[in-house]
Amino acid sequence: MATEQITYDHLAERLGTTREAARAIVKRHRVPRSRSNDGKSMVTVDLDELHHKPLPARSQRGRQSVTEAVATLKARVAELEAELAKAEERSAGHRADFERERDRTDQMVTAQDRLITELKTSAPSCRPPRRNPPPASSALGDGCARPRDDHGRQHP
Repeated sequence: MATEQITYDHLAERLGTTREAARAIVKRHRVPRSRSNDGKSMVTVDLDELHHKPLPARSQRGRQSVTEAVATLKARVAELEAELAKAEERSAGHRADFERERDRTDQMVTAQDRLITELKTSAPSCRPPRRNPPPASSALGDGCARPRDDHGRQHP
């Protein structure tokens, strides 16, 4: 076991990292530390036992200046505002179609209500004169046939 007493700067050099990374490694591995006569911190370490693989360098892709980032974001905002304006133009036509269809539906509902009222008032006139009693299952007591659903069943 060959231990050496070296400074953080020398340890960083040997490990191929920064001084701060060397300090973190010493702290993580609980390596003994001491102060030299000139006030520098010394580390007693066996480099053969200290297994450290530095991470690969990061790409510069993620490091752009603030002004570049702001310019990129402003360009994207301008693109989005243009897309929004186009969508609003398209939706204006759709809104007019919606209003027209709603008015047409309201007119149809009104006409349907009027027809239902007319049908209810004219229902007593649909009674034919009684000659033979109608079958009990197919006619009402007043002479009008009961309505049937799609399956042939009568409704009350």
